[in-house]
Amino acid sequence: MQRRKSILRILLLILMLPFSSASAEQWGGFTYTESDGAITITGYSCPDGAAVIPSLIDDKPVVRIGYQAFFECAGLTSVTIPSSVTTIDQRAFYGCVGLTSAVIPGSVRHIGHHAFYGCTSLTSSPLRAPSSLVIVNRAD
Repeated sequence: MQRRKSILRILLLILMLPFSSASAEQWGGFTYTESDGAITITGYSCPDGAAVIPSLIDDKPVVRIGYQAFFECAGLTSVTIPSSVTTIDQRAFYGCVGLTSAVIPGSVRHIGHHAFYGCTSLTSSPLRAPSSLVIVNRAD
């Protein structure tokens, strides 16, 4: 019985460890993490105007726009996503009320729940997306 309690305590401690050891880095106005040679954009400094997401940072491909990376960037007017990106996580552009256009390349296969929620200036015509896109309509 005592051994079982000890094992459970160890398992609980392991579960409390962070799932990713990646630390956030900065490049231009972008915050990012690197894992297995690929970059995830995790934040943006939100200056007013257009954002062009780079396809490479430190010679590594940008493959994902992370959870709430552009959260409530009210002054963001347009975003161009490179063809290296395959996933736009949930709430990536949540609350970007000034966003009027977004170019989504054919490489993007998944867009998470509420990725563009609250982007009240974004209309259907400037949102260009590939026909093969899978939009996730639930929390992932």
